[in-house]
Amino acid sequence: MTKELRTLLKNILYQELEEIQERLKPKERLELLIKLMSYMLPITTSISHAINEPLDWS
Repeated sequence: MTKELRTLLKNILYQELEEIQERLKPKERLELLIKLMSYMLPITTSISHAINEPLDWS
């Protein structure tokens, strides 16, 4: 995808989000935001280490 196309799609998305916010109820906006967060935030995983356990950095 070219930089111009990404910019165009981003602008369209921002415009749609503004319009959607005006049309949705607060609960619906929150549900939409929660669904979109998975695309914006990195996924975290739990890491644990026991004493005397060899470290595996792979």
